[in-house]
Amino acid sequence: PPSAAPVTRALAGAPPRTPDNPISLARIETILGRGAGAFGLLFALQSLQVISGQLDAMRPAWSIAFLIVFFGSLVWTCVAGVIRRGVVPAHATVALVFVLALATWPFAIVPEALATVPQPFLYQELTVATTCAAMAFRLWIAVIYTGAVPLGLGFLEVVLRHGVITPLDSFLQVLYSIILGGSVLMIVTVLRQAALGVDWAQGTALTRYSHAVRQHATEVERVQVDAIVHDSVLTTLLSAARTVDPAARTLAATMAANAMGHLAAAEQGTDDDAS
Repeated sequence: PPSAAPVTRALAGAPPRTPDNPISLARIETILGRGAGAFGLLFALQSLQVISGQLDAMRPAWSIAFLIVFFGSLVWTCVAGVIRRGVVPAHATVALVFVLALATWPFAIVPEALATVPQPFLYQELTVATTCAAMAFRLWIAVIYTGAVPLGLGFLEVVLRHGVITPLDSFLQVLYSIILGGSVLMIVTVLRQAALGVDWAQGTALTRYSHAVRQHATEVERVQVDAIVHDSVLTTLLSAARTVDPAARTLAATMAANAMGHLAAAEQGTDDDAS
């Protein structure tokens, strides 16, 4: 019968069949990895128009290196999400490349263009970088990244473009970026924690179920063994009562005593296994 299948699998040492399409941490990580990779690449491609409008204000070598490495890393995140290999290193690379670009941006921009360039295009990629940090790093590192990197970009912009942009305008833009990055980080964290809870609950339920199945099988086997041993003892005692030969009667009594000893040992061993 169908209900006997889990018992048979448990007795054979195989784990019970898990439900179809379970909500697990591995499945959530796959969905998050693919979604973050696709979102990052599409969002970055959308900002190409802004980037192309500021290329004249940047040094060519820096611009070429940034475009190749940053967008190449984003393509890597998409491929890693599809094949489910190297998702964390791919997203970590994007986050670190953005930090490197931020650190070298003051040296890459042409000084004459500081007053004419509108908002730096790095703001367009900031949300992508914080999303990748949420995917790749531990929670406390991702929190620091989400707060420190936007603040660093705002500080550099105020220092380099002093008189062109006010600290208040820069702070508002930084605050907006932190809110976006924090929202993504919160969603990723909540989904991961929920999936961990489901995994723990499912694992606990399967462990308890397997233990109950083993106890049931042990109890059934114990009843069968008890019945066999009791029949053996009863048969031996009846044989001893019917015989007239003292030697045969002594032998039958010894056999009955041995059978009862085996029964007591089996019961004690079963109790130890159950505990």
